[in-house]
Amino acid sequence: MKKHTLVFIVAGFLLGAAQMAPKTGVPANVMKAFSQAFAGVTPYQWDMNATAFYAYFEVEGAYQYCRLDATGKITDTGKFIGEDELPEDLLEKMTGKVADAEISEHYVVSTAKGKQYLFVYDDGVSKNLILASAKGEVVRKDQFTIFEDEGIEEEVEDGDSKDEEDWK
Repeated sequence: MKKHTLVFIVAGFLLGAAQMAPKTGVPANVMKAFSQAFAGVTPYQWDMNATAFYAYFEVEGAYQYCRLDATGKITDTGKFIGEDELPEDLLEKMTGKVADAEISEHYVVSTAKGKQYLFVYDDGVSKNLILASAKGEVVRKDQFTIFEDEGIEEEVEDGDSKDEEDWK
C-alpha cells in the first residue's frame, strides 16, 4: 500500500511540474504559445495574475511585451517607446490614473482599433498596466503584485556565486 501511495505522490508531483514552466511559474500552455509566436526568444521578465501573463523580451535591440490570456491566446503585443513618441497630451492624461504610482514604462500597441498605448504604473508594491486609446480612454486594466526574492539579493551582496553548477 505504501508503494502505491508513493507512486501516486511522485506522479502527482511530476504532473504538476510538467504543467508549469521551470523557474517562472508560467503555465506550460502559455509558455508554449509564447515560444511558438516568438521562436528563439526568451523573456527576461514575466508579470502574471490569474487571467493575464505579460512576457517582456528584447528582439534586435527593441524592448517589447506580449500579453497572453490563461488559455495561451496572445491578446496584444507592443514595443517600448519614449515619452517623446507618445501622442501630444496623452502622458498628461494618463498621469495620476493610479494613486501613489508613477508611470515607469510605456508601449505602443497596434490593434484592429488603431494604435493604443500600454502604461505601466509602479508603486513598489503592485504593478498596474493600463491599455489606453490615443485619446486617453482606458481600454483595459491589469494588476500584479510585485514579489522580490530578498534571499537572492542578499547572496549577491555577500558575493556568493550564481553559477548554475553551484546550485546542484
